[in-house]
Amino acid sequence: MKSICKTLLLATAILSPILSPITHAAEQETLPALIEGRAPQNYEQLWKGFDPQKEPLDVEVLKEWEQDGVVLKVIRYRIGIFKGKKSMMAAIYGYPKGAKNIPGLVQIHGGGQYAHYKAVLPMRSAAMPLSASHGQGVWMHPIIK
Repeated sequence: MKSICKTLLLATAILSPILSPITHAAEQETLPALIEGRAPQNYEQLWKGFDPQKEPLDVEVLKEWEQDGVVLKVIRYRIGIFKGKKSMMAAIYGYPKGAKNIPGLVQIHGGGQYAHYKAVLPMRSAAMPLSASHGQGVWMHPIIK
């Protein structure tokens, strides 16, 4: 689970300024401040000096259940410190029951701001974990409130 969470951190870091700010001013910013108010102009400038393994993930499992041979978890994990505030991302993370040390996928989707557990279930036949990320608090499953 740690490696998929590291992948999630990297995949969602760019979205962080709009996601779940929580006051946490004691730590250093995850990304450097803009230089002269200008945004990075290319990939190299954007990620210069960024180390996705430097900060803790602070992973929390909010809910867990099994369905159709898949272990499903609603997780929340830290994506960084932005403007002095800790930002968190939530996801539905699933993997075939009993599977260990297998590659995984991260579903990056646009619009709607929700994660659906059914996006995770088809991966059981591929024996791969999948995480469906989610930034705004809408869950598409009857047992998740």
